[in-house]
Amino acid sequence: MKKRLKVSLLSMSSLLAVAALAACSGNADEPGSVEGEVSGAAMEEYAAGDQFKATEPISFSMLFSDHPNYPYKSDWLLFEELEERTNVSLDVTVVPMSDYTEKRSLLISGGDAPFIIPKTYPGEESPFVASGAILPVSEYLHLMPHFTAAIEEYEMEPYLETLEQEDGNYYVLPGMHENVWPDYTLAMRMDILEELDLDVPETWDDLEVVLEEMKEAYPDVIPFSDRFTFDSTMNIAAPTFGTVAGWGLGSAEI
Repeated sequence: MKKRLKVSLLSMSSLLAVAALAACSGNADEPGSVEGEVSGAAMEEYAAGDQFKATEPISFSMLFSDHPNYPYKSDWLLFEELEERTNVSLDVTVVPMSDYTEKRSLLISGGDAPFIIPKTYPGEESPFVASGAILPVSEYLHLMPHFTAAIEEYEMEPYLETLEQEDGNYYVLPGMHENVWPDYTLAMRMDILEELDLDVPETWDDLEVVLEEMKEAYPDVIPFSDRFTFDSTMNIAAPTFGTVAGWGLGSAEI
């Protein structure tokens, strides 16, 4: 592969697709081309419903954001299970979470980035598109049968369009769940709710009432806090109003 295909900004759930993609050879000047022969560790036939397993052991480098509350451990069962099921192992570059964004940028700009870079939110890839340093995932859908099947089943085309850059390609993959599965939610002090004889709020209107009651009981305390300039709360609240906001807005403009 050419240097411009060195880095893939994908979610962790896309590792198997990366394994299949990276082990294929085609016309390097035409990323979307299906010309050429399957080589290396790629399966000769691979379709939706098939378990991917490399025909020989293969390893990919990967950047890892190390969270201080649950630091990286090389003996996590995830890595063992991944290798057993797919014949793929990961060579992990561990970066402290506090330095992750800066380190990611430096590695990509310097041409030294690991092949797989998870934890990249929509819009964060934009600075690297013009240089050709990252892989246009959308040009390789023909090598990703599970993903393309999910696009059709869950009618994801409109959402994928929001990930597109000016060149019409997208460079990150969405987080996908079969059912509604919030990645983030609000945490509440159950002891305070019990103390004030308040029910757990089920709607945003309920939450407003609860916060007002908390403020009245503790006038010197701010009852609600969002550490992320309210982007997190907007991301959580927006789907209940049929829209996107905060983190969920990605690179879109209001």
